Amino acid sequence: MKRLSVLLAVFLLSAVPVYADGYEFEGGFTVVNLDDGGVDVNLRALYGSAGYRWDHPGSYSSSVEVKVLSGVDYDDSLGISIELGPSYSVGYKGAWRTSSDDLSFFWRASYANIEIKVTGFGQVDLPDESGFGIGVGADWKRFTIGYTTYLGDLGDVSAINVGFKF
Repeated sequence: MKRLSVLLAVFLLSAVPVYADGYEFEGGFTVVNLDDGGVDVNLRALYGSAGYRWDHPGSYSSSVEVKVLSGVDYDDSLGISIELGPSYSVGYKGAWRTSSDDLSFFWRASYANIEIKVTGFGQVDLPDESGFGIGVGADWKRFTIGYTTYLGDLGDVSAINVGFKF
């Protein structure tokens, strides 16, 4: 039921039209890699984000954004089930547009809170982990791809996302 709610939320977010300049909405698929103490786990999730963009003179723009994601599967390669629960990040993004305006490159600084659930000999909800992240990526027309690595309590955590801007 929880996954159905997340899928419905992403679908509804994708149906929101963008009427005003400056507002940005994005949704897509991400793979979160957790590597801590020799345990390497890849978790797939759906995400949605909303933000507001300011265009600056020249080809630079900046934006603030909120991103939410939730796992759509789990990793059981270790004999236990590891699932990504509802998680979020807030961040700042700077982007440079190319002369065609179809392609832009961006960097992102963010703060994330990640929830991880482990099930094996009963369900264990690990304490939410949080930390700062830095990332890079590119937008082409309405498609986006990005990579972010997180620092702090999260251990060695990185995320690759592919999405669509609305």
